[in-house]
Amino acid sequence: MRSLICAGLLAFTDRHFMNPDGMSYLDIALAAANNQLSELANGYWSPGYPALIGVAIWLFRPAPEQEFPIAHFVTFGAFAFALWSFAFFVRNWRAAISEMNAEGAAETDRHFTPLAYSTFMYLTFTLLPVELVCPDIWVSGLVYLVASLALRAVLPGVGWGNFVSLGLALGAGYYFKEAMFPAGLTVWAMLFFSPRSLCTVSRPRLLLTLSVFLAIATPLFVAVSVKSNRVTFGSAGRLNYGWFVNGLPSIPFGDGTETGALIEHPVPKLSDRPLMLDLSASTGGTYPLWYDPSFWFRDQTPRFGLRAQMKALWIGLKRYMKILVSSAWLPLGAVALILWIPRSSVGPRPIRKFWWLFSWPLVVCAMYALVWVEGRYVGGFLVVWWTALYGLLMLRAGNASGRSSIAWVVICVAVLSCTAGLARVAYGLARALNRPHPPEYQVVGAALRQAGLSAGDRVAVVGPGIDFYGARCARVQIGVQIPFAQEFWRLSTEELRMVWERLHAAGIRVVVAKNRPEYAAPAAWRDIRLSATSSLSILLLPP
Repeated sequence: MRSLICAGLLAFTDRHFMNPDGMSYLDIALAAANNQLSELANGYWSPGYPALIGVAIWLFRPAPEQEFPIAHFVTFGAFAFALWSFAFFVRNWRAAISEMNAEGAAETDRHFTPLAYSTFMYLTFTLLPVELVCPDIWVSGLVYLVASLALRAVLPGVGWGNFVSLGLALGAGYYFKEAMFPAGLTVWAMLFFSPRSLCTVSRPRLLLTLSVFLAIATPLFVAVSVKSNRVTFGSAGRLNYGWFVNGLPSIPFGDGTETGALIEHPVPKLSDRPLMLDLSASTGGTYPLWYDPSFWFRDQTPRFGLRAQMKALWIGLKRYMKILVSSAWLPLGAVALILWIPRSSVGPRPIRKFWWLFSWPLVVCAMYALVWVEGRYVGGFLVVWWTALYGLLMLRAGNASGRSSIAWVVICVAVLSCTAGLARVAYGLARALNRPHPPEYQVVGAALRQAGLSAGDRVAVVGPGIDFYGARCARVQIGVQIPFAQEFWRLSTEELRMVWERLHAAGIRVVVAKNRPEYAAPAAWRDIRLSATSSLSILLLPP
């Protein structure tokens, strides 16, 4: 309950926060709410999360200024679902432990429960930030649900319904995250091909699980393949491998020959100096380059290179090490328990029977290490792994002597985890309370409307456009991007006049820039102070 209250506070205080991925999800959600359901079949973004936001928008019909809070409301719902799923996982893991060691079940529960929930609280608030508008908390909840149903499948006396539910959970995971397709197949294969001497699961029932999984996943698989003009379950893995391993440029202008990349739809240039990119060829979205990146890189094929792959792997391992060091009490507590708890009569049977529960998160973490690692990608899997490990250690502790020492270890780990988790919550609250009011994106959106722009109009942006959330609030599209701001500000008055002519010919009426320097050539800019260190400049082009 305390975790739910903390998540609610973070979601409320951060209700006006936005991130680049979230803006794309909101664009897709708004299209779906306006009966453009085909937009959910995006080549890069999975449809589950924007579909839920779209339902919320359809139900509440918020003003543009209130769409960000609606997205955070959906994310808070994700946390509630994740908490419920984790409680279900803990209950089933405790049942599995009790089945193997009925005599020490009470002692095991007394130690294991606080460890499990404190671990969940810390790793969730540090690796899966509630303030981000992204599907990763939903994915973590589905990971807990899959682990729970897989645990029940291993236990005796489980009916066919559990295996159907497992297939549904695996299929739902694919709708929220492309990576859950291979991750789901991995856990299914571990159960199906597990030797009988290690794990006895009904293979006919697992075939039913696979059938349900594929039946749920096939419509999305077909829709994405049709939109991408290739047989694929998604382009996120392919593109991230290109960006983080092959050196694919993030902005697809030019033909990609300098990196060996094939860019199917290079962004047309309005000029080379300053570089002006015409984004009108895109399918839509506030920032077209990030609305469906697979549109621009549709024929990009990952290229394996040993040196590049080893570099990416090394970066991934360093990021995992950073996560491990930041939560050092978890491994230290486990080591202390291993040293203090003598070998009990339970023997090696638990780890053999549930080997897949420990292997599955590690395999998924290794999959991400090959491309790019972020805590929010693997947070749910790490929660499962640490919870399973501490459950196994508490199984050994159930019949062990020296329980006072064990209790002290449990108390230390639980207190440190809760304290660190609450500190993360306090930091998030303090940061949110220091943000300007009204929110910057609302100020920018109002200024764009005052400049005469209407929904659907196109603007030119100087600098990065990926975080120009005011355009989302005003319902306008970034039609032209001038990515290199310093080059633009050093243009002479005559060069600026030529830029205005090209923009006007492209149908652009308004140019927007942040933090205009004093040395910039004079023009009829309208400056708006956003904060003590930030300002916005708007230029209405002459007819």
